[in-house]
Parts: sequence; structure tokens; C-alpha cells
Amino acid sequence: MPLAYYAIAVPVFLFFGLLHHAVRGIFNVYPDRGYTNTPRDGYSFTDDFLSGNYSVTDHLVGTEYDENGYYELHSLKNLRIACQFAVAGGLGALLLVPGLDLIFRQAVDFVALWLWDLFLFRLSNLKLV
Repeated sequence: MPLAYYAIAVPVFLFFGLLHHAVRGIFNVYPDRGYTNTPRDGYSFTDDFLSGNYSVTDHLVGTEYDENGYYELHSLKNLRIACQFAVAGGLGALLLVPGLDLIFRQAVDFVALWLWDLFLFRLSNLKLV
């Protein structure tokens, strides 16, 4: 796959990371931490079993939570972590999954042609007053 498609893939996966961050922060019904009465900086393995979204990965990368145990939506560190995982996972999938790069190239080409056709349609229907 040409390098230009990877340059297009990075912002696409950044958007997916942003979307994941927002969904995890806004639509989180149950707190990720706090069922075990551990302090905010403390860690207990029971957090993994009792809390749906808290994992060892969150502990290792230092995901931030508010005082009630919910995922911190207004944390730039959490946003950075979500975007880094999305870009690394997306590019890794493009490189390792056979045929996925071809599907991505076809999708990018389709969207580019669709936008170009839309631009030409709007230009042809332009009426100056």
C-alpha cells in the first residue's frame, strides 16, 4: 500500500480514538473504580473482576479517574492514551491483516471520488444572483 494511504489512515484512526474516549467517558453507567474501597492511586485485582472497564492495561498506562471512580472525560492524558491505542491498533491491523489494506484503499478512493463528484455537482448547480 502506498505511503499516502497510511498518512490518511492516521487521522482516521485518531478520530476513532477520539470517539472511543468520548463514548467511554459519557456513556459509562457504572464506575470503573471504587467497588473495593481502594484509594484513587491504589490498585486491587478485584477491580478487574468487579468493574467492567478497568483493566490491567488501564493500570499500566495510568488511565485517570475522577474521585467517584468514573473514567475522566476531561483528561488530556486519557485522550492521548485512547488515540495512541487506536492509531497503533489500526496501523498494526492494516499491516498484519491480509486484505485489510486493500479494503481501506478502496474505501478511501470511493470517498475521494464521492467528494469530487459532490464538488462538481455543486459547482454545476451554482447560481450567481
